[in-house]
Amino acid sequence: MPLTEALQSYIRTVLPARRTPVVLGGDLNLRAGLRACLSTDDRRADDGGFQNVVVNGAFAITSKRVLDMRATTDHPGLLVTLARG
Repeated sequence: MPLTEALQSYIRTVLPARRTPVVLGGDLNLRAGLRACLSTDDRRADDGGFQNVVVNGAFAITSKRVLDMRATTDHPGLLVTLARG
């Protein structure tokens, strides 16, 4: 199974079954496909590209900030602040 399919499967099946708080973040390479994977209780923040932070209903995303990494990597940094929801 390609990584993208495996990640989509994980987000669709494993995350909703968790009864504990979940935070998933990274360069997920799912620009358009990620929204279709999320349940109505999930929340997400992104950098406008491929980096995402996804949380389940246990959290609220209170802010996000895209950081200039000054060409030290191929993406900007993504700083997301969470609060227990």
